[in-house]
Amino acid sequence: MLENFWRRWRNVNDHGSALIAVIGVMVVLALVAVAVGSVSLHALGQTTMSRAGTQSIADAESGVNFARAEIARGVAPCSIDWTRAPSVTATVEQSPDGKTWNACPTLLSTKFVRIKSTGLASAKGVAGASAKDTSTVAAVFDYVPGIGPVTPSGAGIFSYNDFSVDKGELTVDPITLTGGGAIIRNGDFNCTNPNGTVQGSIWVYGDLDLGKCKVTGNAWVLGNAKEGSSNVDGIICSGSGVRKNCPAGWTMPTSPPWVDISYAPSAWVDTDGLPYDVVTVPTGQCDVDKVLDAAKARTSAGAGLRPAIINTLDSCPDGVRVRGDITIRRHVAVFARTFLLDQNETTFTSPDTRRLWLVTPDSVDDNAPSCPGYPTSGHSAPAYPDGKKFQWGMGWDGTNNLSIEINGNLTAMLYTPCALKIKNNSKWDGQLYVGGTDAKNNFDFSYSQIGIGGANLNTGEEYNATTPSVRLKSIRDLASNG
Repeated sequence: MLENFWRRWRNVNDHGSALIAVIGVMVVLALVAVAVGSVSLHALGQTTMSRAGTQSIADAESGVNFARAEIARGVAPCSIDWTRAPSVTATVEQSPDGKTWNACPTLLSTKFVRIKSTGLASAKGVAGASAKDTSTVAAVFDYVPGIGPVTPSGAGIFSYNDFSVDKGELTVDPITLTGGGAIIRNGDFNCTNPNGTVQGSIWVYGDLDLGKCKVTGNAWVLGNAKEGSSNVDGIICSGSGVRKNCPAGWTMPTSPPWVDISYAPSAWVDTDGLPYDVVTVPTGQCDVDKVLDAAKARTSAGAGLRPAIINTLDSCPDGVRVRGDITIRRHVAVFARTFLLDQNETTFTSPDTRRLWLVTPDSVDDNAPSCPGYPTSGHSAPAYPDGKKFQWGMGWDGTNNLSIEINGNLTAMLYTPCALKIKNNSKWDGQLYVGGTDAKNNFDFSYSQIGIGGANLNTGEEYNATTPSVRLKSIRDLASNG
């Protein structure tokens, strides 16, 4: 009986051992299956993530290529229509030096453009491998703007040579950080009447002689700030003479160079990208009212109120005579060899907001004013005056004390490599960009920034190409994210 018991016990024990062995094999097989599945799933995740990364990087780079193509065809960096590249999102930044980056709107001093473009994978990673479903690349371009709409730029007054004024009220407060104030680029600033006031700051690269005139801002003087120049509310820094609250180690602000503006109609484009309407004045029709009548005729002939360039250079060899009360109906740039004031209290005005440019072109490309001098009747080209550095680009013939006024809703720029010579309660709202100035007897100047076609007066850059130049400097993949 005992023998039967032990025999049964051994049979049960054998069955249990076999079951344990089977279970062990099954566990091992399950672990192998899990391991194989895990490796396969990981491999699948890595494969799909790699594919997603390739796709998202390609998509991001397509955004960079899209931006480059848009800029190259004349679109301003900040005006790119990203809805035309729906699979990417992008930001645009600009820099004047490649170090300090600024967001839109467009800077006039932009020399570099950085595009950060984020692309999406069309087939995303699986098994949690989503790290490269999106990728961002950053591309940096050298950027040279092409000719676009005339953009406001420049100081209130830019005089290359001496600037002389008495009894003047000159409001040159900054319109922009880089464009405000009065710049005397290569000469002296002289204001000797106690009634003279400069509302704003001045940069003088010669000597400063204020006499009893007043400056409400700062005075930066490369040369000698003479006695009397202490009548400045702000800082006075000078190479010699009077100083006031000038910081140690100061340096003279960097002035933009003179910009040589020639007669180039292609440099004048309106906000719609259309060139200005070019009007040529008939020979001998050289009074300013007849000059403007030529533009009116073009208006009635279908040019509408599109901005106009009036060319008098060949048809009026003695320049344009400015007299009377003149009403400006559309934005107008008048190119003339000189502007001759021959009647006191000449006025320009407009019932609407309009801009007027009076331009004596500088055809010598040397970053310095090249004044042709007052032409002699009958000459096809003006002659340089013997022994004279400058003649006037706007003024009068003889010794009469004549004045001009810019009134109403009109703002005006006088550009001339020669000098402005005015007297007797003249009034100007806009900008002066002149070779020199002699303004006497209550000159009232107010700064409104206008700019000029084909140049950035803040930086002194001239634009000759009709489209921008963009050259890729670098492109890199930024950190991807899921």
